Amino acid sequence: CYEPEAIARFKQIGTVVFLSVGFSVLKRRLGDLVARGVVLKPGMTLKDLYHERVPLYRACADVVIEEGKGSVWDTVNALKCRIEEDQQGEQKA
Repeated sequence: CYEPEAIARFKQIGTVVFLSVGFSVLKRRLGDLVARGVVLKPGMTLKDLYHERVPLYRACADVVIEEGKGSVWDTVNALKCRIEEDQQGEQKA
């Protein structure tokens, strides 16, 4: 999300999807930050990193799915519907 060239490449090869979750859900899912390989700048908290990156991810994404309240299948179905809507919109254009 920090390199425009990388985002441009992702967009060339596919649809960029951001599965958005609240901070508490993300923190729970990540668990042990060291074991997960999450790197924080000195003095930076996970919450700081979250607030830094979420706007970048939203700006880069072709599709944003608000996730974390339903099941995995709810998320998959929401994503499927969004991609189908986008494809139909492209066919009309």
